[in-house]
Amino acid sequence: MASGATGVAWADQDSASGSSSSDNQSVSRPDAAPSDTSPSRGKKKTTKKDSSAVNGDTAEPEDAPSRSHRRATAPKADKPARSTTEDAGEEPTVERADTPAAVEQPAESAAPTRVSTSRPARKVVTSTTVVTAPSVETANDTKATVELDQPAEPVGPATPDAPAGTGMWTLLSAASRESRRTLFNRRPVLDNQQVDVTLDEYDDVSVPISFGGSDPDDDPLTYRVARGKWFGPKHGTVTVDQATGTFTYDADNEFALTGGRDRFLVRVSDYDSDDFHLHGLFGGHGKFAFVTVVVAATDRAPVAGNDSVTVDEDGLLVIKPSDLLANDSDADGDDLTVEGYTQPEHGDLWINRDGTISYDPDDDFNGTDTFTYTVTDGTKTATATVSVTVNPVNDAPVANNDTVAVDEDGLLIVNPADLLANDTDIDRDNLSIDGYTQPEHGNLWINRDGTISYNPDDDFNGTDTFTYTVTDGTETATATVTVTVNPVNDAPVAVDDTVAVDEDGLLIVNPADLLANDTDIDGDDLTVEGYTQPEHGALWINRDGTISYNPDADFNGTDTFTYTVSDGTQSVTATVTVTVNAVDDAPVATDDTLEATEDTPLTFSPVTLLGNDTDVDSDTLTVVIGAAPTNGTLVQNADGTYT
Repeated sequence: MASGATGVAWADQDSASGSSSSDNQSVSRPDAAPSDTSPSRGKKKTTKKDSSAVNGDTAEPEDAPSRSHRRATAPKADKPARSTTEDAGEEPTVERADTPAAVEQPAESAAPTRVSTSRPARKVVTSTTVVTAPSVETANDTKATVELDQPAEPVGPATPDAPAGTGMWTLLSAASRESRRTLFNRRPVLDNQQVDVTLDEYDDVSVPISFGGSDPDDDPLTYRVARGKWFGPKHGTVTVDQATGTFTYDADNEFALTGGRDRFLVRVSDYDSDDFHLHGLFGGHGKFAFVTVVVAATDRAPVAGNDSVTVDEDGLLVIKPSDLLANDSDADGDDLTVEGYTQPEHGDLWINRDGTISYDPDDDFNGTDTFTYTVTDGTKTATATVSVTVNPVNDAPVANNDTVAVDEDGLLIVNPADLLANDTDIDRDNLSIDGYTQPEHGNLWINRDGTISYNPDDDFNGTDTFTYTVTDGTETATATVTVTVNPVNDAPVAVDDTVAVDEDGLLIVNPADLLANDTDIDGDDLTVEGYTQPEHGALWINRDGTISYNPDADFNGTDTFTYTVSDGTQSVTATVTVTVNAVDDAPVATDDTLEATEDTPLTFSPVTLLGNDTDVDSDTLTVVIGAAPTNGTLVQNADGTYT
């Protein structure tokens, strides 16, 4: 139920039943509302009646016992958000998004309880309410719009079944439950408070500030801030965070600059439903209090403009602070003073007894130097830079020697800027190179892009030098460039080798024999660092460093493996060809069986006998007659066959 003092419009939130009531109702003034901005005490209380069953309730403050209430009709769950227009003196527009969450009520029991099972479940509401002061006070501006989200369908225990056709049972049951809920309810605690707000900038918003309300019964609290010129904020916007019980104050820009006091009325309530209920005997649900916001005037920082001055090399510059402040300004019209300086990089700065400052550049320095000063309006500060131009007096440049390096047979390209990087001119003149000398062990030339190229003689390594001349446009100096030509390691040259071994034999090779025909142009010591396995044999390294090669059984012919020779940095590979000499092996003859008819000669070919005989060396086999048969005669025919 939205209620408030006469002439007070509240930034209220929707009740659980979704009903709405006008703020322009007969109510008592809050006890904590005495103020020079309060309405006249002589106004007559009035009661606004309406024929509407939903919005026609007569509202009074919840601080006093309620005499009568009407039943409100709960909205449907899918009803869209509504906008209600309430009468209030110069009330701004307030928008708030509520997020109701149903909280299940405890079951009804025989003992008294503060929860009514006939009403919708109470909701925990998290909302942000924004109350903005009216920009222009107009007597006729009496309308304010509040946009509220409709709550969901009521959630809670169902009403017990009543005797059929008995309306009194429903009324008594509801009254009993409501009286148990409110009979011992204690109102929330909320005191008047004054808060001080200091803003860094005029358009800043205060940090969250607590309302300081509490409830003896630990009921959820809802805060409502009054609207309109009488009880609402006049010089800013109040934003309420219902979840944390805090508010932020956004002062109007002009008010933030000037500062001052603003005040608004706030009401805390531990009961935000306007459905049917009876008030308890010991107080209501709400409490009023005033919040006074004291805003400190926001100071704007001064604006400091940079300055430039000139002095000759080795001279002394004296500056008046008023000359530095001549181009500085303050939007608030505050008096400006210089409160400090920083030291320059290329000189010294000090404050004289008369308040002037002296700048003395370093010896022989010329060019641009800078220092900063800080200007203040008494509260805030700003910084500006003073650029000092020190006029030069010419001195000869200083050329320092350089060192560079290149690999043997390589090409070195030098940027003149790299040579000049360690050369200096006390006057900071631009330096350039206007000549070179030729080196002894190489050639030097200037490229089109201004760089120089150095090419050492073929195969030369060691140290070479040349000189260059640097100029500042008037004076010159000479420096020497030392070139270190690094020797470059060449890979060794590995030559292939050939070895031989008999079939089924074992070959042992000394690595020194393999390296005998390998060379290194740099004279580095060579070693064998690895081998590959042959295809037709096995290779292994013996404990003494030699290698053994064993060809496959009965293999003869050519086999190969490789080895890698290294000079410690680079490596190459050579191939070893192994000739495996053939050794003749005896053929293998297998017995044969022939069948003949009695008294009939048998003729057969030698091929018949050799068909199951073999020779591992693949030699051609022939038949040589051995012993004669025991029971017959064997004759070799002219065609080579036997009978």
